[in-house]
Amino acid sequence: YAIVQAKNLKYGVIDKKGNTVIDFEYDDLDNLSENFAVYKKNGTFGYVDILNNKKSEAIYDNAKKFKEGLLAVCSSGKWGFINKKGEIVIEAKYFDVSNFSEGLASVSYEKYKTAGYINKKGEVVISFNENNLDPKEFKEGLAPILKGEDKSCSYINKKGKIVINETEISPINSYCGN
Repeated sequence: YAIVQAKNLKYGVIDKKGNTVIDFEYDDLDNLSENFAVYKKNGTFGYVDILNNKKSEAIYDNAKKFKEGLLAVCSSGKWGFINKKGEIVIEAKYFDVSNFSEGLASVSYEKYKTAGYINKKGEVVISFNENNLDPKEFKEGLAPILKGEDKSCSYINKKGKIVINETEISPINSYCGN
């Protein structure tokens, strides 16, 4: 599937043969993942299932993309998670969140104050005592954590233990998101 923009400047989805799968009616259509796409219409966000063209209402301030069956959505300035049925799985109470990866998502309660990582039940399973951290998604059991204004980088495992220290990594490291 591919997201394309039509001559009317609206977005839709086509299949490999060029057939329209999702009508060209959206101001923006992005984050195609797990057969869902996030759309923007009249300044608010919703999601559409590209397999059967069912969509949610555009009721969110923002949305990321479906990962591991959950979609991060922002409502009234706070982030939480819904499932593919649109049911609230994790209450919208965070300043910011990452997408889920390997069963965990990073969360913060306010700017520059990262709480840690939550599981799909919304329980904090890795917490941070330090501020001004920028945790990234887990890949193969490790997650890069950018620290401070200099963006020094360490890696943690799923227990929150630093396994690769910032002194062992070049400050210009594409794996850390620099």
